[in-house]
Amino acid sequence: MARRPELIRVGDVVRDMEPGFELAECFRPGESGCRLMPACALKPVLREAGRAFLATLDRYTLADLLPAQL
Repeated sequence: MARRPELIRVGDVVRDMEPGFELAECFRPGESGCRLMPACALKPVLREAGRAFLATLDRYTLADLLPAQL
């Protein structure tokens, strides 16, 4: 956090704080005990949702979240 708040995207903070950010265990290689794999149709939907979530966070910086008087 050696940069100014207006240069730090919220999505980047989440990516840095949550390594291996997955919405379901099937995204972790070799760790899935899911009985629906490989026929599961939910995985691409969850992947899309995760990307949309992070894309939304990327539209904001830490400065956007700080009170105006700081």
